[in-house]
Amino acid sequence: MHGIPAIDTHMPLEIKYVCSNCRKQQAITISGTETENILCPSCGSTMLETRFMSGYLYVLTNPAMPDLVKIGITTRPVEDRVAELNSATGVPDKFVVEAYCESSDPATHERLVHQSLGGVRVSGKEFFRVDVKTAIAEVQKTTGTFAQGREGASGYCWRCTYCNAPLPGLDTFCGRCQRNSSKWSR
Repeated sequence: MHGIPAIDTHMPLEIKYVCSNCRKQQAITISGTETENILCPSCGSTMLETRFMSGYLYVLTNPAMPDLVKIGITTRPVEDRVAELNSATGVPDKFVVEAYCESSDPATHERLVHQSLGGVRVSGKEFFRVDVKTAIAEVQKTTGTFAQGREGASGYCWRCTYCNAPLPGLDTFCGRCQRNSSKWSR
């Protein structure tokens, strides 16, 4: 996540490239927040698939709070948010990034995760009395994306109902068995 500047999705973005199929130099302009496939105007082959994400849901732990997991959101790099949290004077030890997932709608996804884990939530806070793997699994399930970070995927992900191959999201076409059906499982 380092080295790539944040993109203002309100401004158009021009990308110059050479088509790997016809070898002609092309330039495209991307604007908005929609997902689109960029086709080579010369030969029609798919050159680039784009999608805009709005932020991340993260799962953090803190050695000073061994029974708690923090689940929150950020629209910045997760490392920047954690550095901000760790700079607070009221934090007894540094937070550790256990995992994070991309989110197309961080506020909604956070609300859904917090509701789902409501029975183990510390009242009014982003802290939960739950194990890390359960927290990661719930974030992955809600966002429909794979977790990245120290713990990485918890073993749970969207899988093909027929052949159990991992899929990137709900109702995604399975390249292995050529079917479109998914389930949330290990």
